[in-house]
Amino acid sequence: METGEKLFEEPAFPVVDSTAVSAEALQQGFPGARAVDAEQLGSALADHATTLLVMPYRLAFPEAAWASILRYLNGGDLIALAGKTVTWAAFQTSEGWQLRPPSVAFSLELFIADYQQMPGSSDLRSKADPNVQPALPVFAWKQAFSPVIRLSVTPMFSAEIGSPAMKTRILRRWPGGAGEAQARSSCLSGGPLSSAVCGRAMDFLACEPGPRGFDDPGCSESFPRLLSLHRSPKAGNRRGTG
Repeated sequence: METGEKLFEEPAFPVVDSTAVSAEALQQGFPGARAVDAEQLGSALADHATTLLVMPYRLAFPEAAWASILRYLNGGDLIALAGKTVTWAAFQTSEGWQLRPPSVAFSLELFIADYQQMPGSSDLRSKADPNVQPALPVFAWKQAFSPVIRLSVTPMFSAEIGSPAMKTRILRRWPGGAGEAQARSSCLSGGPLSSAVCGRAMDFLACEPGPRGFDDPGCSESFPRLLSLHRSPKAGNRRGTG
């Protein structure tokens, strides 16, 4: 039976700074999710039965579908297997998919002003966090990224004073003790970031995986556990019907 989960899959879609997630890992990690390509994505997200979108192409996203993605996030859930989410816009030409230069222009619409690079896991010892459920398996990552969340769209000072500065905050999942990393260090989970983006949950696997990429058993086993958060009986469907 088809669920309200959609998995964006597009042949030859560009992957930035990493290896692609294998089709097998996606099928095993998100069973029941219906694959949609770039042409189908807009209509799939306009369907109010759609409750979860999975974006597996790390930093890249289809630029032509951005307006549809943003509208969908006003109530819909997102899982992004990404480092710096939505910072590379991909567009099609007669020669295939092309990438625009990296930019935070789109992530700003999710109130993500930038990303701060964090260290890899090679010198860290994984430690489960009993306060984070579901517990994610341990896996290696080369580097992780902490979103810098923009807390306000209103300047802190008037234009006359000469400062348009906005309030920001870095969202992290790192422990206080040196030499340890929570098992979910490289996964960021959050609710709505602003009134403009009222999605209930956006989960970013915000890291560049280790040598085995997303085929690392611990990394791929994280997919169904993240999915379970969105399939929780408490989740429901907060998308409108009109």
